[in-house]
Amino acid sequence: MSCPRSEIDPLRYLDGVMSPGEREEFKRHLESCEDCTRTVQRFEELGRITRRVKMRDPTDEFW
Repeated sequence: MSCPRSEIDPLRYLDGVMSPGEREEFKRHLESCEDCTRTVQRFEELGRITRRVKMRDPTDEFW
């Protein structure tokens, strides 16, 4: 079963744009929703991976 909240709320939760009440309610929701929990975990892992990537300055040929 797919949770209708799993597309938007995990991103709002991770981005910190939920009100304190929404955040607490969503944390309770995560305790019983595998879809949303999995989505949060995947985005957290993606964030960890992208923070490890080092950006290089473009070469002179680029410009």
